[in-house]
Amino acid sequence: MQYAQQRSVIDNKEYQIRLDSSMNKYWLLVEAPIDETIGNEKRFERFTGRLGKVFVVPKRIGFKVDQKTICFYPDGLMDKAQIDLTDQKNEIVVSTKEQRGNVYVYEIEK
Repeated sequence: MQYAQQRSVIDNKEYQIRLDSSMNKYWLLVEAPIDETIGNEKRFERFTGRLGKVFVVPKRIGFKVDQKTICFYPDGLMDKAQIDLTDQKNEIVVSTKEQRGNVYVYEIEK
């Protein structure tokens, strides 16, 4: 998430992390150049490079998200979102809800 936020500012482009909790997967997207022959709507394509692959959360870890896409903007801000990761002993929350523009990771005791 911090990488997407930093790249968005550096590249002056919107980045997104897509989350598929049903398949325990997530991946990074970057805003594609506008192609006026297709229309002026924003399009996103998979980020290339090491962080452009599809990441898989192990099946033993519960993966729950409150939205399917988290957007990162060139001004350094990001959507408010929460990701819950759980296993038999621990629950970790990754959240941007507390203060916009910051990522918080904290453990909830079971």
